[in-house]
Amino acid sequence: MQVDIRGAVRIVGLAMDPGWDWSVGALDQFCAAAGWEHISQYSGRSATLRTNLGVGLPESSVYGNSRKINLISTFVADDDDPGLPGLSEWLAEAFGQLCAAFTIVLGERTRDEPGRKATVSWDKPNMTIELSMIWQAISVDLIRPDGFYGIDYQE
Repeated sequence: MQVDIRGAVRIVGLAMDPGWDWSVGALDQFCAAAGWEHISQYSGRSATLRTNLGVGLPESSVYGNSRKINLISTFVADDDDPGLPGLSEWLAEAFGQLCAAFTIVLGERTRDEPGRKATVSWDKPNMTIELSMIWQAISVDLIRPDGFYGIDYQE
């Protein structure tokens, strides 16, 4: 089982760049800066990216519309068999390490939902960063502040 803390922090840092504007063109710039590549091209609704993170499923999913990206969701820890002995404890420890690393970079958390499906969020002017532990994996979601999952609220 693996978690890529350094890679996860790097991705958040790239997205926090003041030039990031959530445009479809910005996705290509983000991929180039991150060293990621398209598995499927952005279709105006979604795309799949291959990341260079050191995890078992090095993929990221992108959602939005024809003008803007709304969400980039990336696995930062292995997606394992939920029946694997010790998985829950390992995930909890990895999640805690990721939270600590993100807090150093992003400051205090905005929201903290503990439990088996833990979620921690940081609201920033240009996005919400959400770290989630769901059953057998940990993901980082970069969420546009005015749109979510392909729905435009302010356009």
